[in-house]
Amino acid sequence: KRLSQEEVKPPPAPPPNKVYEGSLKSLSAKHGYGFIACEAVHRIYGRDTYLPSDRVPEGAQVLDRLRFTVVLSAKGRPQAKNVVMAPKV
Repeated sequence: KRLSQEEVKPPPAPPPNKVYEGSLKSLSAKHGYGFIACEAVHRIYGRDTYLPSDRVPEGAQVLDRLRFTVVLSAKGRPQAKNVVMAPKV
């Protein structure tokens, strides 16, 4: 049975000031955007966090740790905002 649009609940809006931390999972050399793997975000939205090309921190490379807040795209998918490199431990 397919769910009708009424039965599908949109994901909850992320708290605007909650800072998440994750690893840069991939980065497109051609288009500049990437994805951040973050368990906390994945638990809520079931997917990795999209990282728009204009928000990739300078010098960031795959596997780097990033801190970010989350906003939802028009399709209800998590997007990174206020992205900074996490301090190296």
